[in-house]
Amino acid sequence: MLSKISVARRMGVLVGLCAALVASGCSSSNTGSGNSSSGSSSAGGGSSASGVQAAKAKVAEISVPAKTFTAQKPLASKPPTGKHIVFIQPKTLGLDAIKSGDELTEASKLVGWTVQRLPVAGDVPSVQQGIEQALQLKPDGIMLWTGASVDELQGQLDEAKQAKVPVWLGATDLPDQLPFPIVGGQGGTQTRARQSDGIAAWIASDSNCNKVHAAYVNLRENAAVVKFGENVRDALKKYCPNGQYSDINNGLSDIGQRLPNNVVSAIQSDPSINYIVTSAGAFLAGVPAALQAAGLQDKVKITGTNPADADMAAVKSGEGFPWATIESSWFGWYAVDSFSRYFTNTPLVTEAQDPDPLLLLTKDNYTDSQDGKFFTKNGQSRDELVKQFSAEWHLSG
Repeated sequence: MLSKISVARRMGVLVGLCAALVASGCSSSNTGSGNSSSGSSSAGGGSSASGVQAAKAKVAEISVPAKTFTAQKPLASKPPTGKHIVFIQPKTLGLDAIKSGDELTEASKLVGWTVQRLPVAGDVPSVQQGIEQALQLKPDGIMLWTGASVDELQGQLDEAKQAKVPVWLGATDLPDQLPFPIVGGQGGTQTRARQSDGIAAWIASDSNCNKVHAAYVNLRENAAVVKFGENVRDALKKYCPNGQYSDINNGLSDIGQRLPNNVVSAIQSDPSINYIVTSAGAFLAGVPAALQAAGLQDKVKITGTNPADADMAAVKSGEGFPWATIESSWFGWYAVDSFSRYFTNTPLVTEAQDPDPLLLLTKDNYTDSQDGKFFTKNGQSRDELVKQFSAEWHLSG
């Protein structure tokens, strides 16, 4: 797992992981830092037999790598060539952002476009400034992957609208009707709901809803992280009416510092906790080591979404447990598709119409990317993805 990280790095991780979390807005409230665990609550009453059955069906469904990657709605015509796209690349997203830029570049090459990367720190002010800098380059489109909300970017979006530059927003909650300059996006409300449902389904299936107590590693200062926990709570209630859910509350500055001990203390205070849930693997920096030091490593199972590299390695080796994840590097392909629709006057597609594939990552379906044909996180075939988008863009045959 990750080693100690500086306060500045932890702040960066939060901003970046809000994006990976497919959050709506990453601004924090003024509640301050905290490390208490809220009282556990029953997820509800009633029989869990039907819930377990439904959970097992859901687990079976999302354990199979996707075979369809596009909206299956061909463009009105082949995309025009010669377009120039600016990718605002947040440093806080690290390798994920780099991979998204790589895939954006590969997809753009297929349609005869060029891509220019514009690195930014990743917090909202830097993203706002990044959009303004991108507009000065007079691009044909801007791809942006951030957890910032539409409201936080409204001023810059208005500038893009005035300049008639389409914008693609990743990890931002978008309305059903996309207002120009927004032409598309992935990783918003729909993705968050599917991720949380997948996590809850695995917990219910794994435990048969028998004495379930899922404790969510919460960051009270961030509304998006809090909301994701609420989604997990509600999904768990659906599958395990008698299951328990509680929050292990932390502050931003606790990541990699007090958070590991907070998790240990919560389990020691309430030994019924048997699942630890997170919205991002990097939030749990130091947690596995702390659990082992306290002799609790075999008392709980850790799961969540957006696994860190160490989490994926644990899944691959069989030492870790499943994670519900998406392949965010595909965002580059979805962005080119959205821009192409705009340029060819083809109806746009929303996240709900064209959801990015979700996979419950397990040892059995984990696939390496050594031959360049597969993505590490999901195991879905990249070759098939390229084939489907090429057909949709009238580039094949």
